[in-house]
Amino acid sequence: IYFINSKFLGDVSPNHEIEDHMNTILEEYVTQSNDPFDFFRYMFRTIRVALLDEGINIDPILHNAGMKVGKTFYKKLKGESLNNLIQNIASFWETNNLGNIEVKSINPLIIQAYDCFECEDLPKLGRPACAFDSGVLEGIFSNFFDQEVEVEETKCYAQGDDYCQFLIKPLKTNEE
Repeated sequence: IYFINSKFLGDVSPNHEIEDHMNTILEEYVTQSNDPFDFFRYMFRTIRVALLDEGINIDPILHNAGMKVGKTFYKKLKGESLNNLIQNIASFWETNNLGNIEVKSINPLIIQAYDCFECEDLPKLGRPACAFDSGVLEGIFSNFFDQEVEVEETKCYAQGDDYCQFLIKPLKTNEE
């Protein structure tokens, strides 16, 4: 029987850094809060960081799940115009404690997220970590534009930035 020990596939940072960070989150957010959202946020972070600590990159899985969510929620969020859609997304994000959304630019379409539910409390990974959010935005905007789009996260709390930023652009086809 053969198996792969994920410790040898990759590593995020020294174990003590992640453990110290998660202990801080536990003390600050969970034990001092009666908000169930804080509890589920902490559970999500703990599972994600534990997998990262073992060298398992779940970003592709999170991205695909986010795309499914985005395509599903597009029906609820769609608007007559791009501005209307973005307003609906921002309202949905805020109402559901996912963060605050602002549009930095329309052409190219750049969206910034503050207080990001997905990564704000993650340790500094030195790379973007919002695969789920990227997938959600990809699903929503692919439906809106009626063509596949690419969502590139150019800034992220997990790489030391003060917000997350997503560049949304049409996916290039072989014909172009």
